[in-house]
Amino acid sequence: MAPPAQAPAASRPLDESSWSSVAELLRRDVPKLATWALPFVLTVYLGLKGGGYDIVVRNEVGIAVWWIVLLGALTGVLPSFRLGRIGWVGLGLLTAFATWTTLGIAWSSSAERSVVEASRVAIYLGVFVLALSMRRPGSLKRTMNGLAAGIAVIALFALLSRLHPEWFPSDPSRDLFTNGQSRLNYPLDYWNDLALLMAMGIPLLLGIAVRGSTLVGRAVSAALVPVLALTAFYTLSRGGAVEAAVGLTVFLALAPRRFVALPTVSVAVAGSALLIAAATQRDALTNGLSTAAAHSQADEMLAVAIVVCGGVALLQAAIGLAQKYEIWPAIKVPRRTAIPVAAGAALIAVLLAVAAGAPKALSNEWSDFKQPVGPGSGVDRFASSSGTGRYQTWDAAVNASRGDALTGIGPGTYEYWWAQNGSLPVFVRDAHSLYLETLGELGLVGLFLIAGFVLTVLGVGGQRATRGDPSRRWPYAAVTASAAAFAIGAGIDWAWELSVIPVAFMILAAGLLSPRTYEERSARTTHRRRRRRRTRLSMASLRDARVVLGALAIAGLILIAIPLRGADALDASQRAAGAGDLSKALADARTAHNRQPYAASPLLQEALVLELMKNYSAATQQARLATIAEATNWRTWLTLSRIQAEAGNPSAAVSAYEKARSLNPRSPIFARP
Repeated sequence: MAPPAQAPAASRPLDESSWSSVAELLRRDVPKLATWALPFVLTVYLGLKGGGYDIVVRNEVGIAVWWIVLLGALTGVLPSFRLGRIGWVGLGLLTAFATWTTLGIAWSSSAERSVVEASRVAIYLGVFVLALSMRRPGSLKRTMNGLAAGIAVIALFALLSRLHPEWFPSDPSRDLFTNGQSRLNYPLDYWNDLALLMAMGIPLLLGIAVRGSTLVGRAVSAALVPVLALTAFYTLSRGGAVEAAVGLTVFLALAPRRFVALPTVSVAVAGSALLIAAATQRDALTNGLSTAAAHSQADEMLAVAIVVCGGVALLQAAIGLAQKYEIWPAIKVPRRTAIPVAAGAALIAVLLAVAAGAPKALSNEWSDFKQPVGPGSGVDRFASSSGTGRYQTWDAAVNASRGDALTGIGPGTYEYWWAQNGSLPVFVRDAHSLYLETLGELGLVGLFLIAGFVLTVLGVGGQRATRGDPSRRWPYAAVTASAAAFAIGAGIDWAWELSVIPVAFMILAAGLLSPRTYEERSARTTHRRRRRRRTRLSMASLRDARVVLGALAIAGLILIAIPLRGADALDASQRAAGAGDLSKALADARTAHNRQPYAASPLLQEALVLELMKNYSAATQQARLATIAEATNWRTWLTLSRIQAEAGNPSAAVSAYEKARSLNPRSPIFARP
């Protein structure tokens, strides 16, 4: 008798052992994929959404991140292992900074602006917490790969938008800024921060190119470095050039075996130099023109980029094969030899620089930096040392802190301080320095917390990149170099406000501050009793960590949701007013006020809608309430002045106008005829 025919594999139900295999597969592979996907998805999404500058975009991301943390803590999935002592230190510093920012609402002149800043820090804290709690053995390399891939995607979009702008949406900055046409800023909408993101990506790609898992991955990573360098060049950002140089220098300084990295770095840098040299020969393209010459140069540049990047990939593949089969000589220089040689070379370089007149040259450069005159346009910008007003904005931030050195003027209120006390007749919202703006708005306490967090990340990264097994130190060198580029960029520009960049830094910070792999830890404690005791402590610390994460998630969700819901209603009111539906615009403005009763913007929006409805009495009342909610905002007083004039109250209109001018005396709006 023939045996019964078996059911097709696709129709057979999974037995218990099959389900166990699937569950084991999910437990093993899903966390690995998540540690790669988190940086990739966040970088690409925020990058393509204008860098995450818009409050709705970034707060929606913050809500999603904190929900994942909360659900992970409630189900016991997060954290996936002990956070470690250094992890707790980093979490404590960043949480304290978020708490201090939130407390700053109490002494701020604008509760609305301060709540927005507190929600911003809560978002970054959420990303750090999620990345830190997802960390598993070996995940730093996956995190590095995911972030590098995300930055590479942004670079490709940015570069193609310069070579073929017709493929992409129109750029509004061309109309807003006089130099917006020549400087590449898509998709982040700000050239300096686009250059900073590229500077952060270059060390990550170099780390993969030197010590990637596959030969193809190493070749592709090396080939992408010139793409990032060319993208940064088209931004014409001098700060970006400095940040890229810092990242590259830190990577080489921390590389476990520099002679192993040197061929890859040399090939990638040479490819980058070739592309940049080719770009400098095509002025129409570099200046962002839309002429026939620019289109022709774009086609030429695309062909040159393909050839150069392909050549870099082939050379890196050859280097990888030579190293694999030990054709390339393995040069090792002992640290006891390398350190004195490097110190001697540095001393000689300093002496030669002094002899060549470097101190006087630096003094002249510093004098030029302090001048607010612009550096010009085009490639000539790189020859200028003008600070474009940065010295003045930094000086104003320091002066803002002198009134109360410990607490500052309140988070998010630098714009109002500058309008009233700044030294230049230009609009400035940020101090172009995370550290000095924090000093001005949150005092010495805030500066200590945020600077302590950044320095802790760099210090731990540098330590782990220079100690232990050299084969495990490569990711630490690349990630620390990328974090160093951010630390410089945040100090000279307003990178903190463009969410994609601090989000990338928080992911890097979580990787650097996480404990090392289980194998490394167990190798240091082999005694059985100590292992059992550590296991019991690990379980207890995991429970404590889940309680902390759950509490932070609830607080973060509340802090982010309040301004998000208010912004949604305010946007709806503005859209309705633009469409001519004043009844809906008024209702949405009142909804925004109910959601944010402390804020001036909903009151001002309600006043503007009532003004359009010619209900000047009610409009005056709401505008007056807006001036009470934000007394240092010159715009509320100017709006009140106009409405008072329309309502037939000339003396009240003049009084409000004079108040507005006193809050922004250098603005051309108030220039006397």
